[in-house]
Amino acid sequence: MNLIKQGILKLVGHKRELKKCYQSRVPEGGSVVDIGCFGFTQYKYCTNQLQRNFVHSGVDYNNLTNIPTDFDFRRADLNQGKIPFDSSSFDFVVCSHVIEHIVDPIVFFQECMRICKPGGYIYIEAPSERSIYQKGITKKFSKMLATNFYDDPTHLGRPWSMQAFYRLASYHEANPISVGLYQSTLIRVVAPFLKPIVHFFGFMTAYEFLVWYQCGWASFLVAQKPADAVDCAPFSYFIDSGEQE
Repeated sequence: MNLIKQGILKLVGHKRELKKCYQSRVPEGGSVVDIGCFGFTQYKYCTNQLQRNFVHSGVDYNNLTNIPTDFDFRRADLNQGKIPFDSSSFDFVVCSHVIEHIVDPIVFFQECMRICKPGGYIYIEAPSERSIYQKGITKKFSKMLATNFYDDPTHLGRPWSMQAFYRLASYHEANPISVGLYQSTLIRVVAPFLKPIVHFFGFMTAYEFLVWYQCGWASFLVAQKPADAVDCAPFSYFIDSGEQE
């Protein structure tokens, strides 16, 4: 089942926007910080799959073990204080499925902007508004999966639509390079046939995967910090979109 899943991931372009950032927006030898680095997923992805040479750092609520020797790890509760890195430290700030666990997402985004270098990039991924309309997990609870936003009791506040991410960046004078949903036409075609089968046999990891890519369960933002910014522009609700109705 894992081999089948890996094959499908390649076909659907799994996290294509994140891959694009690593391949074309972060310079060789650039600095990358993983906010919520449990499992060191970003480090392994870059070194094992992309084979890109970056300087890696990360922060997590948990006191992690088996930390790679060339990884700068900091432990912190981001609901209690700042991200524990200096301002303008990183070419690329990655925050995958963390913002939905943060009490004040506005302050959290400001912190991501602060530690990002001028002209650098921020990637944020979180459950979209479509996640609240899916049926929750009904079996094999010990796998700790989620097909509904509320399956995870540590999710706070709200899911994130594409418009919400676009506005989050714009309110702080960041350039929203790209917003979107991770969704696959291929999965949308095959999911109605495969979901009942994998659910019946209890292949819940595969079931979760099908749900996510069928409905666009996760949304993402790629934002660029202005080249002349030092920290983060103050929050401003009123912005000039430059468009006329």
